[in-house]
Amino acid sequence: MDDTILRQWTLLRSIPNHPRRIATNQLQAMLADIMGEVSLRTIQRDLNKLSLVFQIEGDQSKPQGWCWRKGHKLDVQTLEPATALTFNLAEAYLTRLLPPAATAQLQPWFNAARNISSTKASAITRWQDKIRVIPGSPFRVIRQTDSEVQRAVYEAVQTERLLEIDYRAISNGGEKTYPVHPFAIVVRDSTIYLVGRIRDYDDIRIVAIHRIAGARILDQPAILDPGFSIDSYLQQNSFQIMQGGGTVSLELRIDPQLARYLLEAPISDDQEITDAPDGSKRLIATVPDSAQLRTWLLSLGTAATVISPPDLSSEMRQQVMRMAQSYEGLP
Repeated sequence: MDDTILRQWTLLRSIPNHPRRIATNQLQAMLADIMGEVSLRTIQRDLNKLSLVFQIEGDQSKPQGWCWRKGHKLDVQTLEPATALTFNLAEAYLTRLLPPAATAQLQPWFNAARNISSTKASAITRWQDKIRVIPGSPFRVIRQTDSEVQRAVYEAVQTERLLEIDYRAISNGGEKTYPVHPFAIVVRDSTIYLVGRIRDYDDIRIVAIHRIAGARILDQPAILDPGFSIDSYLQQNSFQIMQGGGTVSLELRIDPQLARYLLEAPISDDQEITDAPDGSKRLIATVPDSAQLRTWLLSLGTAATVISPPDLSSEMRQQVMRMAQSYEGLP
């Protein structure tokens, strides 16, 4: 009886959400790693019995494929209060950061967690009424991503298979079809990016998934770089719009209030903040020479003045003058 419970519980946990499916022979191989050899006939019998109680369904393929029916998942009504709280907070804030397709599969968990929280089963669930997250900038409009495209991209990354995509370039709006060797997924500012090599090019590129009109997993392995590290790739500022390339030694004159914030959250590992004779603070740091740097500097307003490098100081001065001129003549 214990083996039966373990086997059936493992089957339920292993069945994917609609529209993904898992074949009975795949379930058999997975069970063999956990509890030894189990016959396909036993697995099929278990699945047929479980389908009478749980919202799972099989197709007519050979071997048969199984999935949870659309909108259903393994019953999680027994979530611990702390786990329910995690899903409450994820629903409140994660859905604002990811496209709807990325969180659609979590909806059954969100529903179950909400049911637990509404019963006030534990004081810990009331934390959701005591926690708020304030964004550093206004929320951007979440880009719509085709759920089937996203599923194919994620599966290609996971299984390391070659992916063929129909891509709409932002420059001319035209659509091109080409293969991609997928390396990784990165989410930034509510946008999901695919990191990989296009065709047989040597350089690694990024592709915004919401611009992919169609995606198909091909029956051949992707050619990956064994030395690729997503963390190293991100540390090389690959997701910043580089201006001149490399880094700059930045020197700013900043007010004491901003200095206190930057002491708590430095902008670089080598950041130094010292006192200036006029009562302000002097900041020196090595940072990427990027468009993001310029946007950040302009956002600081009068709290920061660029002293060095001279070219960047002149660029900021000219930008501020153009901004001032754009307001001339307004009431």
